[in-house]
Amino acid sequence: MNKHIEIEYKILLTKKIFHKILESYSHDDGYSQTNYYFSHPSFQQKRYMLRIRKKNNTYELTLKRPYQGEKLEINVPLTKKEKDAFMHHENISNEIIDFLKSENIFIEDLQQDFSLTTYRYDIPLVEGILSLDINTYLNQKDYELEFEVYDKKWALLTAGDKESFNTMTISWGGLGTIWGKKVATVYVRPNRYTYKFMENNDYFTVSFYGEEFRNDLTTLGRTSGRDGDKVAKTSLTPKFLDKSVTFQQAEITLLCKKIYGQDMDLECVPQDAKDRYYNGEPMHKMYIGEVIDIL
Repeated sequence: MNKHIEIEYKILLTKKIFHKILESYSHDDGYSQTNYYFSHPSFQQKRYMLRIRKKNNTYELTLKRPYQGEKLEINVPLTKKEKDAFMHHENISNEIIDFLKSENIFIEDLQQDFSLTTYRYDIPLVEGILSLDINTYLNQKDYELEFEVYDKKWALLTAGDKESFNTMTISWGGLGTIWGKKVATVYVRPNRYTYKFMENNDYFTVSFYGEEFRNDLTTLGRTSGRDGDKVAKTSLTPKFLDKSVTFQQAEITLLCKKIYGQDMDLECVPQDAKDRYYNGEPMHKMYIGEVIDIL
């Protein structure tokens, strides 16, 4: 049995971009795995996810649940006999089953909804594992990028062009799908120098870096571009794209086309977040960008 805080980012890809990324990295020959997902009337409210994964003729039971503002992942290996018993609503005992019982969630009340078969390519990077997945489920096929980091990582948000740009360190954001588009979401306060670049440009980049650049990202987070060329104080080298800017040292860069912007409403923010993040500080503006390329 193992436990860890899950920190991962996922985004659906087109088949063309999937193969472009796959061809850009060294990778293994790939492998197949099948996930069997289970539901319970209380799972949606509790935000639980329960599955059995079959990989190389081995089985693993996984529960993901909220924990101290993060997502806790618990994995327990199963024998084939235990897997079969679980699938047939027969009682078995392990840490996950015992925890669910303490929440009044019993094996006999679980429903096996569907299965998803994935052919996965794993690409080890300094900051985590980049996985490229071909998923087949419910007579559908999709292509997905999953980036599971080893720890909480920072990224750079950059907007502008060769003539004038600014970058800032970010730790808030997300990847997902909206309006049928693959998107990245970022948040910027209006008192940040990067804000005007986000307002005045149609494109931006989100780029990720290895641990050896942490000091550089610290510098870019603490120093304002209003005060001079802060990039010159780092070991990073700007890389000018047709529509925006990133840095040569980036492991991954998402090139995004801005499709939506919205000032956050203080009245809709939970009180604990108001006290922690907006006590005398301006509200963030949320930007959603369609991911048009991954470099």
